[in-house]
Amino acid sequence: MLFMNPVPERRAEPEESVPIFRCDDCGEGIYHGDGAFFISGLVYCEECAEFRFRRLV
Repeated sequence: MLFMNPVPERRAEPEESVPIFRCDDCGEGIYHGDGAFFISGLVYCEECAEFRFRRLV
């Protein structure tokens, strides 16, 4: 009788995420689900928008 070991299924590698936008201030990628802010024709990530445009109290 011949016994064969089952071959494990090969899982597909997840596709690398491609950024939707790039922050015009820091250059970091902005991905689907991240916050993006469009101010004066430029795109900012959440961190840069908060740093540059937050209100001083």
